[in-house]
Amino acid sequence: MVITMDSRGHGRSSFDDRPITYRCMADDTLALLDHLGIDRVDIVGWSDGGIIALDIALRSPERLGKVVAYGANFDLTGYRAGDDATPSSASERVHVEAPNRYREQSPHPQRWDELTTNLHGMYHSEPNWSHDEMRSIQTPFLVLDGIDEEVIDIDHARLLAKLLPNGQLRLMPGTGHFAMVDRPEEFTRIVMEYLNSPES
Repeated sequence: MVITMDSRGHGRSSFDDRPITYRCMADDTLALLDHLGIDRVDIVGWSDGGIIALDIALRSPERLGKVVAYGANFDLTGYRAGDDATPSSASERVHVEAPNRYREQSPHPQRWDELTTNLHGMYHSEPNWSHDEMRSIQTPFLVLDGIDEEVIDIDHARLLAKLLPNGQLRLMPGTGHFAMVDRPEEFTRIVMEYLNSPES
């Protein structure tokens, strides 16, 4: 069984006047699992989704099996410095399509600008976990990313995989932050191979 969810304020999910934070979105994820009566899951998280999985691994590790975290950072040093990255065709496509899809799907389509302002505030202040906190996570993680990352410093991805006691690193050539759009078949193959592999 596969469960897909739109995080708070994203896609078809609503949001209220409270600031969106990673902890809030992680709590929403756990609340959804409780609502569905699911005790334990594997998570495949892209960008914010990978960070949400880190939050759950720190606070409620018993709820997790394995995690694939694509394009995730654990502190603010993980973002690329400057704007020297060349946008990929996939990233340009996502940035063009996202506002239109939001207006088509959201229960409050007029709040796109409010959402992006909220998220940009979050990105400038979170996440803020320490190296020791990452070392405390026992959940098996595949730290997955594209070697041509536009958003996350690729050395930060390497560091995250090194800090996690049960972390593995896989870097996809020829793609960046949006591999699931740019290289969906390869992305899916890597994810499924990891999730179906024996526990370490």
